[in-house]
Amino acid sequence: GAGTSLADSERFLYEYGVLEGRFRAGRAWVREVCADAEEEARLHGAVSLTTANLVREACRHVNQEGADIARQLYLLCGTRALREGPIQRCFRDLHAGSQHFFASPAAAVDLARALLDEA
Repeated sequence: GAGTSLADSERFLYEYGVLEGRFRAGRAWVREVCADAEEEARLHGAVSLTTANLVREACRHVNQEGADIARQLYLLCGTRALREGPIQRCFRDLHAGSQHFFASPAAAVDLARALLDEA
C-alpha cells in the first residue's frame, strides 16, 4: 500500500471537498422540492404536474450525481476501493440504482415539458 494517507494529498482533499459540495447541493434540492410538494399537497390536496416533475427530476439528478460522485471517489481511493467495504458497496449500490427507470432521462424531459406548458 501507499506510505501516506489520502488525507495528506492536496489533490484528494480538493476532490473530496468538491464531491462533498456536489452531494450537499443535491441533497438540499431534494429536501427543498419535497418540502414544497408537501406544503402544496397540504394546501390543495394534491400536487401539480410541475411539482411532481420537480420532485422526480431532483431525485433523478441526485441519483445520477451520487453515482458519479461514488465513481470519482472510487477512482481516488485506488486499490483500496476494490476491497469489500463501504466504498465498494456504495459504488455498487449507486450504480445499480442509476439504472432504474425512475432515474432515467425521461424525468428531465417531462419537467422541461411541464415548465414550457406553464410559460
